[in-house]
Amino acid sequence: MGIEVLLLADVGHGNGDIGGAQRTWTLLLWNPWFLVGGATFGMAAVAAHRSRPMASGATS
Repeated sequence: MGIEVLLLADVGHGNGDIGGAQRTWTLLLWNPWFLVGGATFGMAAVAAHRSRPMASGATS
């Protein structure tokens, strides 16, 4: 999320490092998919942890 804030704030001050089209593609196309992938991975990790059987005698 920090990258999105930096891109929207134009921290580079328009020195040509990141163009307007590149900023738009990053914010609207790529970043939402990374968020969806991260959320999916997190849900899979939680589901795997819950479905793992406990060893006999183990406490947690």
